[in-house]
Amino acid sequence: MASRFWRAAHAGLAASAFFTSAGAGSAQTAHPGASPTVPLPPLPPPTASDPVAATPPPPSPAEPAAPSKDDCSKKKECRCDGSSCSSSGTTCGRCGSCGSCCTCAHKAWDGTVWGVRGSFTSVDGPERVRAGGVMFFGQSEGWRTDEGSIFTMRGASALSLGGGSGGVEGSLSAAFTLGLRAPLGDTHGPFARVGLGGELLGNSKFYYSHIDLPLGEVGYQYVHDRTVLELGARATPILTGRYNTGDTSRRELGTSFAWGGYLAVHTRYGRLDGSFTRVEAHHTDPGTPVDVARGMACVYFAETVALCADGMWLRGDQQPVGVVTAGPPPGTMAESIYAGATLGFVTF
Repeated sequence: MASRFWRAAHAGLAASAFFTSAGAGSAQTAHPGASPTVPLPPLPPPTASDPVAATPPPPSPAEPAAPSKDDCSKKKECRCDGSSCSSSGTTCGRCGSCGSCCTCAHKAWDGTVWGVRGSFTSVDGPERVRAGGVMFFGQSEGWRTDEGSIFTMRGASALSLGGGSGGVEGSLSAAFTLGLRAPLGDTHGPFARVGLGGELLGNSKFYYSHIDLPLGEVGYQYVHDRTVLELGARATPILTGRYNTGDTSRRELGTSFAWGGYLAVHTRYGRLDGSFTRVEAHHTDPGTPVDVARGMACVYFAETVALCADGMWLRGDQQPVGVVTAGPPPGTMAESIYAGATLGFVTF
C-alpha cells in the first residue's frame, strides 16, 4: 500500500512540476533572472507485497496445434487398447474402435457364417442314392496369435439340422489345436499345434464320422487384421469312425491313421478352404484306404451377408451289412458327393 501511495504522490508531484516548469519557462522569458526547476527523485523498485507488481502479465493466446502428419499421412500402424487407438498398446480389441487414420494390427481372426443351407447327396456304389434337403447351418472358425507371443491357436465348430428326401439330416463338428509359432515375422511364421477334433454328418443314405485324438497340425501362417493365410498338414489317429452309404453298406474307420494337407484363406471379403485326407484303414476289412476331399468358398457382401458353397467327396471300399462269408467279405467301391449352398449372414 505504501508503494501505491508513493506512486500516486509521485504522479501528483510530476504533474505539479510540469505546470511549474511551464510557468517557470514563461517567467524566464519575461524574467531571465528566475531560478531553475529542481528535478524529482527516481521511483523506488516495486516490492513483492504489491499485488499489482506480483501479478504476472496475461499470456499471449497460443496458436492451435497443427495435426500431426505422422499419425495420418503415413498410415501409422496402431494397436487397439480398449476403446482407444495408440501405437504403444499391446492388446488388440475390435478394430472399429480405432481412429480412422490408424491401421489396427489384429493378430486374431474370428468369423461365423450362419443361414439356410440346401444340400445334395449322391452315392454311386452298392446302392445308388440321390437325395436333397434343407437345413439351418452354422459354422465358426478362428485363429489367434498374440502380439509378441510365440503361442498360436485355432478353433472350429459347425452345426446343422434339417431334413429332406434322405430323412433327417445334419452335422456336428468341433476341433481345437494349440501350439507354437516361430517368430520369423510380426505377422507370419511356421507353426506346430496339437489338439483334438471330431465330426459326424449325413442323413439316412450317407453318413461319415470320426474322432481324432491327438490331432497334429504343422505349416506356415500369416495372420493380420481380418486376413488369414495358412497352408499346412494334418495327421491323427482315428479312435472311431464310420463311412456308410445306402441302407446295407458300411465301412468301419476305427483304429486307423489319417493324414493329409489343407489350405485356408480368410478375409473380410470372403473365405476359401480346401483339404485332402487319406484314412489308412488297414485294420478294418477289406484293409484299403478311404480318401476324403472337401472344400468351401464364401463371398461376403458389406461384411454382413454371406453366400457360400461347400462340397465333400469320399471314395472307399465298403462291405454289405449282414452278409456271412467263409473268409473276409469282399469290398465294393462306393463314391459319394455331399454338397450344398448357404445363404445367410457373417459375423466377426
